[in-house]
Amino acid sequence: ETGISNDNEVEILKGLEQGDTVVVSAQFLIDSESSLQASYRRMTSVEH
Repeated sequence: ETGISNDNEVEILKGLEQGDTVVVSAQFLIDSESSLQASYRRMTSVEH
């Protein structure tokens, strides 16, 4: 759960513990991996 935020910071109220890793900027990598997986599935699908 988040609280107050601005352009650079977000207050975390619940859901994280000390030492947890937080990803703040990887949307491009996630989108790229998703596209690669979808392309691979199309290339390896068997047509009947």
